[in-house]
Amino acid sequence: NDAQIDNTQEQALRDKNEFKQLFALDLLWTLPLEPWKLTIRTLFSTGSLAVKRGVLELAWRQPDILPDHLIIENINSNDELTPFTISCAGDRGIYKQVEILPQYLENNSNAIRSSSAVAILKQKPDDKEARAALDLILDGGNENNIVETLGFMKGLIGFMSPNQFLRFVTHKSDNIKNASLSLIEKNPDNYYLNSVIQSLAKASTFKQAEKALLSFPKEASLVQLDSQLNDTTSSAELRAGILKVFHHYHRTDAINIIISIMDDPELLILDEASNTLVYLSKNTTLVKSELENIDVIVYTLAKRAYQLNQFSHHIKDDPDALLLLDHIESDLGMLIPILLKLGTLKDPDIPIETYIRYLESNDPELLPVVLELIETTFSAENRKVSIPLIDPESDPIKAGQELFPDLFNSIEQMLIFWMDNHHYWKTGITIHYLLKKENTSVLKKINWSEV
Repeated sequence: NDAQIDNTQEQALRDKNEFKQLFALDLLWTLPLEPWKLTIRTLFSTGSLAVKRGVLELAWRQPDILPDHLIIENINSNDELTPFTISCAGDRGIYKQVEILPQYLENNSNAIRSSSAVAILKQKPDDKEARAALDLILDGGNENNIVETLGFMKGLIGFMSPNQFLRFVTHKSDNIKNASLSLIEKNPDNYYLNSVIQSLAKASTFKQAEKALLSFPKEASLVQLDSQLNDTTSSAELRAGILKVFHHYHRTDAINIIISIMDDPELLILDEASNTLVYLSKNTTLVKSELENIDVIVYTLAKRAYQLNQFSHHIKDDPDALLLLDHIESDLGMLIPILLKLGTLKDPDIPIETYIRYLESNDPELLPVVLELIETTFSAENRKVSIPLIDPESDPIKAGQELFPDLFNSIEQMLIFWMDNHHYWKTGITIHYLLKKENTSVLKKINWSEV
């Protein structure tokens, strides 16, 4: 019953084990705090620093639970919790009751200086001393100082000029960039939208950039995302990051944009695009026209896989072609799973990742299961072009020549094709190969201004 639950919660809060206390505090976030206010106050006075922080965050704007006088007492005590109680006082608007704050602007602790400056500026935006103290940290502080200071601002970007804040959003430090993105999340401004999108390119900033991006109106964001996705100067990492957030947007618009870029030569992009389509298909049914467009893509990608097999066949015995062969194998290792993902989109209940693991295992007992999946879900035309790429009893060289008579038949054609590719590694290893072979006839055909 409720009384027993309350009693259990009370016991956990009073337990001497810090972990149990923190866990109990975490459970209180969704509950009225009145029944536990006396215990909460005791923990704020006697608990460990982590517990005190937990209590402060929990009752941040609830002076009836954690009274202002306890906040002010801690501020005057000047301990490790003080920067955070100063910040709380600023949000509660009680800074005038804290006479020591102006003195703290010259404190040895960066945290106390910055939290005091922010607390004062929240109530007195024109305070020159607080402004000067804040600018000194933002303009001349080290990485940790700046991150700490941005954390105390809690969404108040207005404390900085647009150019000053833009410097932090585009900073080389991922920690500073993430702290800035956190502020944007709480106060989105279109001036910073492009910088937010750029932060999707790195795994270390992706999560916070995604949160910030979702605080913007989705229609305007999608327009900008589409523009960056189709910008030839955008890095592959950025475009892949953009695709990872597409599932948050209007399904029809997102799917149409994804389908429009599925002829991209960069397999990293196609892999992320197929992952997003799989995600969307599990949350909404793809319509017939979308599935028909995807079937065309599967057919085209299968042709690409056959061309890679053909290229490998031509150079497999050449000791100078090891880098080329390794890259071909890598490309095929990405292409075939992409084909499986796209070819099975019509049935969102298929655990496609399981089948991909079966494929990658090369287990002769599991490959028939993958082949059966293709037989039962792919369109007739795509079954015909996909199975020889996977079935170990098939000859992909012969099948490719029969299915796609227009494949490049000479090594020279494939080398020139890779040279004209915008994939820098492909271009680099192709040049390396041509130089080792002293193949001047192909080297002369290269448009070096485009390399």
